[in-house]
Amino acid sequence: MAAEPLCFAKYAHNLSAHSGRGRTMQDEVANAKKSPVNLRIRTSLQKKAKDLGLNLSQTLENPLEAEIRRREQLEWLEANRQAIEAYNRRIDDRGPALAGYRGF
Repeated sequence: MAAEPLCFAKYAHNLSAHSGRGRTMQDEVANAKKSPVNLRIRTSLQKKAKDLGLNLSQTLENPLEAEIRRREQLEWLEANRQAIEAYNRRIDDRGPALAGYRGF
């Protein structure tokens, strides 16, 4: 997936903590209930991970959480694309709110 969808959020504020669902991953981790999942990985990876003492569950959870956040951000941006583009046009046309009162 290309990074293009983020380009239209020219004046958008920090979106990284917003999951679009009213909660953060930290909230979910604090109350995390775990369930067994079957998945297939290359035997060589599993052996190397075991030799290194890696916790596969934790190792796989971290990038999965990052991918979930990224996709939720993309969904939020797409759902709010029109409002963001309208806001960007307003800022381009009129400048930031109260810009005439700034001393810098």
